[in-house]
Amino acid sequence: MYAVPDRNPLKSLRRRGRVLLTSVFALMLAGCGEGYFAVGSDGYYYSGSFDYRYDVRYDNCRSVVYPAVVVEFFAVEDRRRLAVFADGDIAGRDRIERLRIDREAGSGLVYSLAGAFDRAGIFDVSVTARRPGDAASQTFIYENIRVDADECGPVTVFLSAVLN
Repeated sequence: MYAVPDRNPLKSLRRRGRVLLTSVFALMLAGCGEGYFAVGSDGYYYSGSFDYRYDVRYDNCRSVVYPAVVVEFFAVEDRRRLAVFADGDIAGRDRIERLRIDREAGSGLVYSLAGAFDRAGIFDVSVTARRPGDAASQTFIYENIRVDADECGPVTVFLSAVLN
């Protein structure tokens, strides 16, 4: 004897509808969120699901405090990101403050410094940096750096310090 297949058209449509809705829902979930990747200046890939770089803005940006300026260090030979001993100051709006470590490499070395958090305006930045193993430091001075703001705060300006 042969089994007779279920020929109830209503039941078949419900099953197809369930499969179709499940597929559509899965596609919607795959399209939601921020599933992009960006290459950082150090060659690493950063997922768009977290805010490592300050130039990535989100709808809930009010919970993030952005710096006005980030100073990044690069080697003159190949323009690769460089870990250095560094410190600096940022001056603007009748205020001088020390730059904070933005990205640390360990053992006192940094890849970048940041400052003037949650402030826009015109700034002067002074940074002293030294490569590991070098005796002499190099000083970088940036004047009249204009930092605009949007609803999230300052739109971060990235400055490059290229070390010899």
